[in-house]
Amino acid sequence: MNHDARESSSQKATALSGKLSNSFRISFFILGVSVFLIAAVEMVLSITEGSQIYTTSMRKMRMICLREHPPGGRFSIQPDADYLQKTDSLDDKIYKFDIDERGFIQPSRVYEDPDVEMVFLGGSTTECMYVSEDKRFPYLAGRNLSARTGKKINAYNGGVSGNHSLHSIDVLLHKALPMRPAAVLLLHNVNDLNILLYEGGYWNSNPTRSLIEDVEISEGEEYPTLLRRMKNIVRYTIPHLYRRAFLLKKQWRRGDESPIGNPQQDEFAHLRGRKIQYDEAFMRREFRRNLEWFVDIVRDSGSTPILMTQANRFTGNPDKVVRINMMDLEDMGIGFEEYKELYDGFNQIIRDVGEDKEARVIDLERMIPKESRYMYDTMHFNDEGSIKAAEIIAAHLLDLFAEPEL
Repeated sequence: MNHDARESSSQKATALSGKLSNSFRISFFILGVSVFLIAAVEMVLSITEGSQIYTTSMRKMRMICLREHPPGGRFSIQPDADYLQKTDSLDDKIYKFDIDERGFIQPSRVYEDPDVEMVFLGGSTTECMYVSEDKRFPYLAGRNLSARTGKKINAYNGGVSGNHSLHSIDVLLHKALPMRPAAVLLLHNVNDLNILLYEGGYWNSNPTRSLIEDVEISEGEEYPTLLRRMKNIVRYTIPHLYRRAFLLKKQWRRGDESPIGNPQQDEFAHLRGRKIQYDEAFMRREFRRNLEWFVDIVRDSGSTPILMTQANRFTGNPDKVVRINMMDLEDMGIGFEEYKELYDGFNQIIRDVGEDKEARVIDLERMIPKESRYMYDTMHFNDEGSIKAAEIIAAHLLDLFAEPEL
């Protein structure tokens, strides 16, 4: 290539580079002007229309509180040091807590096409939060019955820490009965006793156990903050990584995202230190009425109602763990002997209602020894206690689900 040709090529390259550079400058200028105009218009509109461009108003509604675990929730919970000090046979480990799409504790739906389904309702002693997943007695009782009858039996755990019998009746009406279970089992005592002692009745304004909640409803859409918009972009761009990060955050902040009715939370803290005044006859009537309602509702729906008494470690000579757990009540003017008498009376009401209503009663209180081997505090099962409860329950229900002999 001669000198003139090389010079011509160089001039053409320079011209092309210049054109591209000019095009880039023009594009960048147009983009800058556009951004400036958009920002200017947004600024003008924010002044004339206000910063709250969405119509928002709040109104209060009263709603019946269906106390259940969040459907589809997955939790890991571990007892903290304060909680462990009130126990003597609880393993300090992480307990998995998975909830199915209907708010029941997993594992529950073992069979897709079951022959029999039954539902357990109650508080923390039914929930078995600090029991290994495969040893919680509602699930294990179903597995035992399946093995002994040859039937495909699903047993659903609807227990929630803090629930009393009226909470369970709400769950029964709105969640359990539509499933058309063959049997519904109810285990309540201490939560009913405590709500009647502390709050004077089932209808109260306790911030965590009230039957009715005041909820603020937002009408319209709240103005999205920059942080929220960025968070949503991340959530929808990398949803799997976002979920993993969220779960890790929950695990790091142990207990902050725990299931409803965390037993490590003192739900009566606002009443501590006050002397308790109560009407024992009223309390007994209220509890008995709820049990009778439960039996009638379940029976009228075509299912079998089953009542259970509550196992416990209350004896005439209480051990150290029982004494520690009773300290708050003693500070409020109720001694151990007085509380034990009330508690034993509630278990007797369960037996009496069963007899009067001709309903089945599984007397766990009389059949499970009052020992730390089975309960890690006053009444909550450890793994071994839950296994024993499942065996007792399965034995009592065997005739209900077994094929009749020819």
